[in-house]
Amino acid sequence: MLLSVGLKEWSAIIEAIGTGEQSVLVRRYGPKQNDLVLYPTFNYYLSVKTRPQLFDELFRTDFSVAARKSAEETTERATKDYFVDLKYFVQVQEILSVSNPKTWKALSSYFVWSPDHVAQYAATGALLWLVRAFKLPSPVVLGRPGGGGGSVNFCTLPNPVDIEGAQPVMTEAAYSEYSKAVKEIVDKNEKVTQTRNHD
Repeated sequence: MLLSVGLKEWSAIIEAIGTGEQSVLVRRYGPKQNDLVLYPTFNYYLSVKTRPQLFDELFRTDFSVAARKSAEETTERATKDYFVDLKYFVQVQEILSVSNPKTWKALSSYFVWSPDHVAQYAATGALLWLVRAFKLPSPVVLGRPGGGGGSVNFCTLPNPVDIEGAQPVMTEAAYSEYSKAVKEIVDKNEKVTQTRNHD
C-alpha cells in the first residue's frame, strides 16, 4: 500500500509517537484521511532554541531533554543536508471532541506536551485524535521544502511511501489499554461539561 499524504507535526512529537510515549494528536481540525505519514517539522525549534527554558513550557518536564535532542537532530539534518527522514505512519482510530479544560489536565500522563501548552492551544475546544503508529521498515529520505517545514497541516509527498512491512509501535493489547484509558477520561470529564451546560 502506498501513502502520498503527510501530516506535519513537531519532530519531537513524532518521536514520542514512534517510541510509544503517546498515541494521540491534538488538532483543531479533522484528518484528510485515516492513514497518514508523519512528516517532521522544526519551526518550533528555531523559535525556542535561544531560550531553552521554553522546552519546559512546551513539553512535560521528564520529556523536555528528549524533545530538545530530537529537534536538534531534525533541524541539523534538514538545514545541513536538506533532507527529512520519514520513519512512521499512523492510522487514525477515533476522534474525540474535547471542550473541558480539565480534561487536558486529566490526560497529561498520556501525552508529552505540557498540560499548560495543550490547554492554551485548545482554549476554544479541540479534537483529540487517537492514532495507532507503525514504524516503516527503513526511513524514507526526502528533500525538504523550504521554510522549516512550513505551517501547512498536510502535505502531498513528492513520492508515495510504501508501508508494506511496517510494524506497529504498540502491541494490540497495549494500544487497546491506552485508548480505553484515554476514552474513559474524556468521557468522564466531558460529561461534566455537558451536564453544566444543561443546568
